Amino acid sequence: MSDVTPFKIDIPVEQLTDLKLRLAMTRMPDAETPGDWSQGVPLAYMIEVKDYWEKSYHWPD
Repeated sequence: MSDVTPFKIDIPVEQLTDLKLRLAMTRMPDAETPGDWSQGVPLAYMIEVKDYWEKSYHWPD
């Protein structure tokens, strides 16, 4: 088995700025019918992921 090799991804600041703006402007639906994964990603989980990407994740790292 080979060793894990660290690497760095260089994402232009303009793209990160655009992503942050699109995350902030995202309109989520009010409710969903099922609360499970039978019809896709549950709304509560998607909101959690969106909020993490928008407010907590440090993209340049």
